Amino acid sequence: MSAIAAMVISMTCLMAQNTQGTALDKLCSALSHSCVCLDCDYSFDMSEIRFQTEADIKVQGRAYVVDGAGMLVYSDGETVWTVDPNIKEVYIQSSGNELLNDPAIFFQNLDKYFKVTGKKVSDGVEVYSLNAVEDCGVKSAELTLKPDGTIVSALIGLSDGGKMDVKVRSMKVEEKKSVTFFRPSMSFDEAWIVTDLR
Repeated sequence: MSAIAAMVISMTCLMAQNTQGTALDKLCSALSHSCVCLDCDYSFDMSEIRFQTEADIKVQGRAYVVDGAGMLVYSDGETVWTVDPNIKEVYIQSSGNELLNDPAIFFQNLDKYFKVTGKKVSDGVEVYSLNAVEDCGVKSAELTLKPDGTIVSALIGLSDGGKMDVKVRSMKVEEKKSVTFFRPSMSFDEAWIVTDLR
């Protein structure tokens, strides 16, 4: 859930490297110097799995927090905690270097993964087309931005034929947060099932 949603945000930095003076530049600057907060709806369509939910996402550099579908996902850029507070279960793993498992990788060397293949302006928005340059779990994406850099939507084609559609209801830019904001504040005592994969 968090990997693909955050990936949508991250892809824009690659495009900003390939364009100048655009909405992408504004978004990339916000992602580099601030905490970007998104309220969005998204759906997955992967073979026999269909899933639709909403999420609140906060992204800052390689760190992010996703709150959606009853789950909380935290990443401080080094460790990822996937927390289900309802059943008191947490999975802990290293961020690693796999794109779908750690979307923050997009913030580093983005041109390694994607190439901008098209841009069109329509009805006051800019629509960018992306294609993966190597197999990274994502085959293609179409990203729609307002001129001020606000994300409107993204349609992502996965390598396995699945699709993800993200609609952003609101986006705001906040001051940078401490890295501790991107770590769980709760303690995982004996009442929790903890699976530590690091």
